[in-house]
Amino acid sequence: MKRLRIPRGKDLSTERLPEFDWSSRTSADIVQEMFRAVEDRALDTIKWYLTEKERKAFWSRSLRVLAVIGIAIGAATPLAMQISGHVNLIWGYIAFGFAALVIGIDKVLGLSVTWARYMTTAADLQHDIYRLQLEWARISARSGEELDTFDVQAAWALLLDFSDAVADKVKTETLEWSAEFSSQLSALDSKVGSRI
Repeated sequence: MKRLRIPRGKDLSTERLPEFDWSSRTSADIVQEMFRAVEDRALDTIKWYLTEKERKAFWSRSLRVLAVIGIAIGAATPLAMQISGHVNLIWGYIAFGFAALVIGIDKVLGLSVTWARYMTTAADLQHDIYRLQLEWARISARSGEELDTFDVQAAWALLLDFSDAVADKVKTETLEWSAEFSSQLSALDSKVGSRI
């Protein structure tokens, strides 16, 4: 079965489930193939969150380092002026302004918050996939070579419940992003509107 590969920086996507030839294969084979398809999709979703988290973390940390540098320069400027007498205090104010700007950029773009949200979602999905894999192993061990009707029904129910859980977590994360984005736009609009 072809694995779904999510290119870096692309949105989550999906592909068609495999089509099964029920006449020439056992239910156990088909259910096992469906398990692999569902597992692959979940693993690719986790991979997407972890990859995107890395990008957000890099930019968030970079902006925070720049803010710390700006604050340090701003705080050191009066001391440098006292020692050398050649440093203008305006540079301290510019450094503080720069620090505020990069913190504002992080806040408006939601880099730090998104990074944390992606980490939480990936961790939740990892927990869910481990549980799926353990439950699958339990069903497989109990069934032996051939799944009986009860085991097939239990396996399908497990896969459906897991697929729903993954979709719900992605939907919840997306709704949180949307609410956060809207609130940032509203805050920006009210700040800009109050100054006009």
